[in-house]
Amino acid sequence: MSEQANTCVFTTMRFDGKSSVAHYYLHLKRLQEHAFRVGIKWPINAEKIANEAIIDEFANHNLPVNQPGLIRLELNYQGFMQAKIRAFSIGDGDLSSVRKVTSTALPAPQWNDEINGCKHGDWKPYHDAMDIAKERNCEIALLIKEDTVLDCNSSTPLLLDDDGVAWYPNVRDGSVESISLISMLNGLKDSGIPICQGRITKTLLSRGRELVAVGTGISVVQITHIDGQLIGDGSTTFSKLCHNIYVKQLKNSWHKIQEARK
Repeated sequence: MSEQANTCVFTTMRFDGKSSVAHYYLHLKRLQEHAFRVGIKWPINAEKIANEAIIDEFANHNLPVNQPGLIRLELNYQGFMQAKIRAFSIGDGDLSSVRKVTSTALPAPQWNDEINGCKHGDWKPYHDAMDIAKERNCEIALLIKEDTVLDCNSSTPLLLDDDGVAWYPNVRDGSVESISLISMLNGLKDSGIPICQGRITKTLLSRGRELVAVGTGISVVQITHIDGQLIGDGSTTFSKLCHNIYVKQLKNSWHKIQEARK
């Protein structure tokens, strides 16, 4: 399992239907960190290579005008970087409201301490989790270890506790650092929401007010049920706040690839 993980690292970015991607340099920074952790050498001219790969991929497709999509940037163990459009459109195109979704709990995949929390070449368990969630008529898979939510299959959970503190998983426990969530933290703090990175336990879930999931592909969604059990107190105030902060940060994050530094 670990050998396959060491073959590559990747990151998935949102594009705007033109020539811009969101949170570009944050994605490159995380990609470099993950490469270091799995033992892949970071190219000296990585930014130039990444830009060329994305430009080439955009040039090979007729992008839906003003329709956001997803593009994956991958670096393999041989130092080769490529970009591939993963989705030509994503369902939150107008970003006008918070979607409500249901979830199912599944065992979190485990590798070793260096690989856990990286986006790497052995990503099939995450795809399998999504397939199982769909089979159970759910949109989100919560990945669990020892009664603790470590991650979601394609996003990061954020729970508002009954005391008003927002919790998200600690990367040291194996969760993937969320670019979207990191971009939102200052906005949450400025809105008076204390933030705590730690363990989202079964007890914490049971008393939480609202549970949301944040991710590049889904933006912000509110999780209303876990395996049929109601989560939260029925309020949507926190979910709407997260959504509004996400939208604001996204608007300020667009980077035109052609304008990248040489």
